[in-house]
Amino acid sequence: MDKLENAVLCNMWNDILQRFNRVSVALQAVDLDLCNAVCLVRSLKQYISGLRDQFDRFEMAGSNMSPTVSDVYKADKQRMKIRKRQADDSSEPDSHLPGRQRFSVSVFNVVIDRLVAELDRRYQSYNSTLQSFGFLNNLLTTMCSEELRLSASRLQKKYDVDLEADFVEEIIQFREFVVGLGVQQDVNTSPSAGDLLKLLRKRNMHTVFPNTDIALRLFLTLPVTNASGERSFSKLSLIKNRLRSTMQQDRLSHLTIMSIEYDILRALDFNVTIKEFAVRKARRKHF
Repeated sequence: MDKLENAVLCNMWNDILQRFNRVSVALQAVDLDLCNAVCLVRSLKQYISGLRDQFDRFEMAGSNMSPTVSDVYKADKQRMKIRKRQADDSSEPDSHLPGRQRFSVSVFNVVIDRLVAELDRRYQSYNSTLQSFGFLNNLLTTMCSEELRLSASRLQKKYDVDLEADFVEEIIQFREFVVGLGVQQDVNTSPSAGDLLKLLRKRNMHTVFPNTDIALRLFLTLPVTNASGERSFSKLSLIKNRLRSTMQQDRLSHLTIMSIEYDILRALDFNVTIKEFAVRKARRKHF
């Protein structure tokens, strides 16, 4: 642990993992919007990409990390190997990079570039989905009717089983309906898709705009991450331990749902449930 390379990597991963952890927690939120998810991933990608020019800062932090940390890279301490030349080899001398430059090029930059590539792949996946549904979040902005029709037509063709052909004209009328209610307060802002769905349900207009209701629900129920499936497996490992190896499937499923939806479970009033259970299970005879 007294090597300079390890100290530099410790400082680098400390900054990176802190940002990854905060973004990961935000992406696993139940009420996260896809637009916010795209912005989060894009900002994280730009942050990691900017660290490529911060090698000097990490090196300085690593050298000041402890008095026992060496100030010399391992490659500078090793004896230079002289390779035996063959008859067909070039006469040019072999290039030997200093330890600092070799570590920066072969380790630090490789890690940063790989992280940026993986984040870009995730960002492109999110952004392609957002391009189909993004107009629902900008419904009341300066988007003209032709642009709205074009965006709605692309979405209808992509989900032709769920959305009917009249969705294109329906969304135009829905925008005029929302504007008529005076929902929009600022010309540069627009209510989110969640606000529009709440308004649609509150006014009981989902029968008038059925395709718009379906499109908004499709957009709001898109899984931003696969955290729900991972959370189910992690909960199973906590519930069915070695002391509960004989548990039946029904009880295991019920306990898993209760553990996952603990926030809803804690908000319930169990007094009514206990009284109802007591009435059903009462065995006292009335004379």
